[in-house]
Amino acid sequence: MQAGIFAGWIGALAVSFNSPSSFAVSNPSFEGRAVPSAVASHMVGFRILKQRGKAVTCSGVLLASDIAITAKHCMVDVVAAELVFGTDLDAPVRTAVVKRVVPAGHPGVDFSFVTFDGGLPKGFRPVEILPVNSALPLGDSSIIAGYGRTATRNHDNGILRVATLTVIDNEDGFFVGLGHVNGANACEGDSGGAVFAKRKRKIYYWGTISAKPTDDRGLPCGDHTLVMDMHTDGVRQYLKELSAYSRR
Repeated sequence: MQAGIFAGWIGALAVSFNSPSSFAVSNPSFEGRAVPSAVASHMVGFRILKQRGKAVTCSGVLLASDIAITAKHCMVDVVAAELVFGTDLDAPVRTAVVKRVVPAGHPGVDFSFVTFDGGLPKGFRPVEILPVNSALPLGDSSIIAGYGRTATRNHDNGILRVATLTVIDNEDGFFVGLGHVNGANACEGDSGGAVFAKRKRKIYYWGTISAKPTDDRGLPCGDHTLVMDMHTDGVRQYLKELSAYSRR
């Protein structure tokens, strides 16, 4: 994918909000235990009010002290949105009003930049993106994190949870498929959540949770997790361009 593929898709896309107002993942072995700080320090949640009064929860990850990223479809037809810091959206460390949403204009990608004021609370920091030359081979393990519900115990969304999934498909160019283990897949509320790879005892962000395709079995959280690959050359360049545009 070439960096130039996104040229011309940024202009006239921003949506501003002047007033405040997805999917849950959980491997059963993680339930009741704290999410590792190396993951939680990069994560945020979103409480979103859409048209016709529909309330939605989505997940996001911090790219800078004033920018988070989430799934583009989370920020469609939005009346107001609030960014939430903390592992429990009902008991936040702090909240911030979403000022502006800048969606990726390319039709093949599913993410939006979200700007907010106030900086980051203590213990929170921007994520580090996986190096471009780091491959994602089939069978490679990744940690997914989000604020959605769980299939295994039918928990409501709003609590940050994690699970370890494996790469089952990476041929698309934009998206990577992850396979579930013990029902620990992406569910409603996890859209926009982060996907991390571990390299040399350090975790790196490489993907944004996009979708939970279903199959004939009717699994409540889908039969696999579809992830927008954020660490390729083209997308990384687009992230830089979109970040600069978001601050205008």
